[in-house]
Amino acid sequence: MIASEVALFLYDSNRRFSVQQYLGQHSLSNLEWAILNYRWSNELKDSAERVKNDILFLFTTLKERLPDLLGEQASDFYEDLNEDQKKQLVENIIGQGLDISELGKMKANGKYLRYIDIDTLVDIFRREPGYFFDGNFWKETYNAITGLSANLIEQAQLRTRSTYLNCLEDIARFLKYAEPETIITQRARASLEILQQRMV
Repeated sequence: MIASEVALFLYDSNRRFSVQQYLGQHSLSNLEWAILNYRWSNELKDSAERVKNDILFLFTTLKERLPDLLGEQASDFYEDLNEDQKKQLVENIIGQGLDISELGKMKANGKYLRYIDIDTLVDIFRREPGYFFDGNFWKETYNAITGLSANLIEQAQLRTRSTYLNCLEDIARFLKYAEPETIITQRARASLEILQQRMV
C-alpha cells in the first residue's frame, strides 16, 4: 500500500516522462515494483532458509499430533520400525536430553512418535494414510467417502494419498539440500502450501 502511494506520487510529479520515449518505464506498476524491490526486497524474497523453517514447523506440528492421530495403534507402529529408524529415534530422544529408560513408557502412550525422524514420519504416512485425513490433520475426505462403488472409492483414496505423499516427499527431500536452486525452493514452497491449505 505504501509503495502504491509513493508510486502514484512519483508518477504524478513526473508526468513529463509519460511520453513514448519512456513508455513501460514510467508507469504505475513499474514504479511500484521498483520501490518494493529497492526497499523491501529481502522481505519479499522467499529464501531457502525461510522455506526450510516453514517445512520444519509443519513436520514438528505433525509429529506433536501423531500420538493422537494414531491413537491406540501408536504403540504398534514402534514394532514396524526398522533398525535404522529405531536407532535414529534413540539418538533423537537422547539428543533432547531425555532419559532413554522412558522409552518403554513412551511406546505405550505413543509419545515416542514425537522423536521420530522426518523420513520415518513420511514412511508412516506412506503405509497408513487413513489416519491423517477426515479432519484429523487434513480436512480431505478419505475414509469417509460414501455413495461410490468400492473401486471408485479406492481410486479416490489412491489419488489423495499420491498427492499428499508427493508433497511430503518433496519437502522432506528439500531439507537435505545445502543450497537449493531458486526453482527447487519454489517447488518446495508450492508443495508446502498444498499441505498447509487443508490442515485442520
